[in-house]
Amino acid sequence: MKKVYTRTGDTGTTSIGGDIRVSKTDFRIETLGSLDELNVSIGICRSMIQEDSELMSYLKGIQQSLMKVMSNVALTSDLRSDRAPEITEEMVNDIEKKIDHITSQTSQPKCYILPGGTTLSAFLHKARVDTRRAERNLWRLNEQDPLPENLMKFINRLADLFFILSRNELLLHGLVEEHWCLSGAEFQSATRK
Repeated sequence: MKKVYTRTGDTGTTSIGGDIRVSKTDFRIETLGSLDELNVSIGICRSMIQEDSELMSYLKGIQQSLMKVMSNVALTSDLRSDRAPEITEEMVNDIEKKIDHITSQTSQPKCYILPGGTTLSAFLHKARVDTRRAERNLWRLNEQDPLPENLMKFINRLADLFFILSRNELLLHGLVEEHWCLSGAEFQSATRK
């Protein structure tokens, strides 16, 4: 029987692509961890959806694309071109089309939206903030070792997608979004500090 544990990480190192050992505190590992957490959040969202729905299938495709992103991040730039799956402009365009389609059916929010309404909507917001955290990590990693431009665009659009999907979820259930607005004077005061 093959064992799940290898004991190779007991000294605080782990492997990245190309069988390179790095510290578990290496920023590449932190970035991969944030992408993995995002993938889990998407999986939680999928678990709340009917098996045969279009959204279920769409989110599964996003998870598969996210695995391609992680494959790129796991490799240093000098190894990436030969081994990592390409993050294409078409992948970015597909998300933009989905966002534009859903946005055409919703109104533009004039205030901040309070996450909630349905469990799925709240977890789609969770996926959004997980995406933004992963995006910040990717930009930090990019400063150390360049990442593909389309990868960065894909993650940026993904956060926008989860925002609009969370809004659409409430619309589909006939629920009204909860907003939080600052009055003009309070907003000006808050931005001056």
